[in-house]
Amino acid sequence: MERRFRLNSSGMKNMSEQTDKTQIRKKKKKTAHQRMIEHHIKVAATIVAIVAVILTVFFVFFARYDFSKKAWKVMRDPFHGCSYTLYTKQQYQHSRVVIDKYNKKSGEVTIPDKIFGARVEELADNCIDQGVTKVTLGKHVKLVGEGFDGKTIVVPSSEERNRAGEGKSYIAFKDKQGSGFYYSLMDDDTLVAFAYFGTEEAYTVPTSFAGIKVSLATEYYVNDDYLVALAESEAVHFSTLPYNMVRVKEIQKSGIDPYIYSLTEQDSREDIKARLFDLPDQYQYLSDGSPANGETAIKLALIHNGDGKGLNCAGVMAQYDPIDFITSELYLTRETRYCHTEEEQDFGDWLRDGFVQVG
Repeated sequence: MERRFRLNSSGMKNMSEQTDKTQIRKKKKKTAHQRMIEHHIKVAATIVAIVAVILTVFFVFFARYDFSKKAWKVMRDPFHGCSYTLYTKQQYQHSRVVIDKYNKKSGEVTIPDKIFGARVEELADNCIDQGVTKVTLGKHVKLVGEGFDGKTIVVPSSEERNRAGEGKSYIAFKDKQGSGFYYSLMDDDTLVAFAYFGTEEAYTVPTSFAGIKVSLATEYYVNDDYLVALAESEAVHFSTLPYNMVRVKEIQKSGIDPYIYSLTEQDSREDIKARLFDLPDQYQYLSDGSPANGETAIKLALIHNGDGKGLNCAGVMAQYDPIDFITSELYLTRETRYCHTEEEQDFGDWLRDGFVQVG
């Protein structure tokens, strides 16, 4: 019995050794496969670590965070050759970049579509050196600042901008220091000169700007600080056809009456008047019955040609941010658009019409 036990023990030992060898061979095969996977993981981790280090060094030594603007101020970007402000993503607003200064001193500059995933939407005043002769804009640029009048600007076509997700988006150009105008790029890739801030003696209808044809221009009108601010607000905040500032001057003088009396149908005029006088019930008031905000005050002034206490529309509008006038116009246009025939213009179209044909 004792020998049988030893034999059985020896047999079991041999079987155990064979099993261990088999498992070792299987383990070796699995380890080889794992090593290949681990190698790829290590390479990927190394790349991620290097990128993280580069970005950390970049944002520590080349950038600072502006808490008031909730944006990164990048003093020098060796990858893109410029300094810029990177606005991080906020509620209701995507991340975006404003180019502050390009390092290149001559030749041509191509504005990138994106920087670190954020769309490049604005070129600051005089951000391109005088020696640069040609600037190709990225597909997301919406505002071009001063200092481009002596250069050739190449813009993406409306089809390219549409493919880039901009939809029906217009590009605004500031040239107050040059020709005295603001310009907006239209769907046909020509410009409309929608505001003028020089003197009447210096007024000249432009035929081109930075190599781009001007097809429409505003007539001369009396300048005031409010119109300067309004044009700036239109250029910065809205991707729509710009206002004809001559029409805005009419509104400042007489409220919404010039629009109503431009309609050809008497029924349309009466329907819109009735609709406008019904709207104040929807506005916001303080306990004493006065307007609670600029938007309500301007809407009432446009309907009643002033505040009823001596101020005309211009006086009321000047008390508030131009954004309040723009939002008021959009509201009044929407609320009265069914009060006229299809052939007649709505309030917004009337404000954006009447430009002088150029050429």
